[in-house]
Amino acid sequence: MAMELEFPRPVADLCAALAGQGFDVLDERYTGGGLVLILQGPAVVDGEWMEAFVRVAERDGRWSICLRFEGMANWITARAWEAYLDGTEPDVRDLAGRAHFVRYRLADAARAIRATPHAERVLVRLTERQPG
Repeated sequence: MAMELEFPRPVADLCAALAGQGFDVLDERYTGGGLVLILQGPAVVDGEWMEAFVRVAERDGRWSICLRFEGMANWITARAWEAYLDGTEPDVRDLAGRAHFVRYRLADAARAIRATPHAERVLVRLTERQPG
């Protein structure tokens, strides 16, 4: 029997927005430590479609949002994407900001990964510094 988990408003809004953009649930698992939800759908970059994956996870009351695109091997935190694209250090506690980033800047992230061959290596390093 799967447990019911209440999503925080930013996460629920993100999932609803992605569903409206054509994302589907690829995987949903409740583990001993929490939830892992993976959504799959399109990111449109300069008129071309690119496969995107969003992972929303909850473990012991802490939520994380990660993103990757076709051809990528690693999940990258929303905070690392934002730091990479904007050259900033986002607020590590700001779940609403992470959800907003994925909701509204998915195409920017896809464009960056498509345009820069070494971007994933840099993003992995940023993710290691900014978990979740």
